[in-house]
Amino acid sequence: MSTSQTNNIGQVAMEFLLMTGFSIIMIIILLIVVLNISQSNAESRTYDDIRDFGQALQQELLLASELEDGYIRELDIPLTINSQQYNITIYNSTKYTYMIITYMLQEIYYAVPPIEGEFKKGKTYLHKNDTLYLT
Repeated sequence: MSTSQTNNIGQVAMEFLLMTGFSIIMIIILLIVVLNISQSNAESRTYDDIRDFGQALQQELLLASELEDGYIRELDIPLTINSQQYNITIYNSTKYTYMIITYMLQEIYYAVPPIEGEFKKGKTYLHKNDTLYLT
């Protein structure tokens, strides 16, 4: 084998290694981008599901406020939504009452009728006797 053939083989091997390394780096970058997009979509879906849950609860409270005294309803408040933790609180001011759902440092406010008590995850009972009560 001559020196030029050895140099050509060495150059081909070096180019192959560079192209392989470049391909691996590109695949890793592509995987990172896909994982970030996937995580962002999952967070967005969870936020939408929590917002929908809050709207359903708000509608339940509005409906209960229109019904007769003596109304009782068992509400099943899930522990998590899409395996994500959240909190529900009631804020009563002199003029307005809000139900606030907190998820990942974001707060979603829902205007609700005046209500006494707090939501408990699991079974919560909604009663109406002049005003709404959660137990």
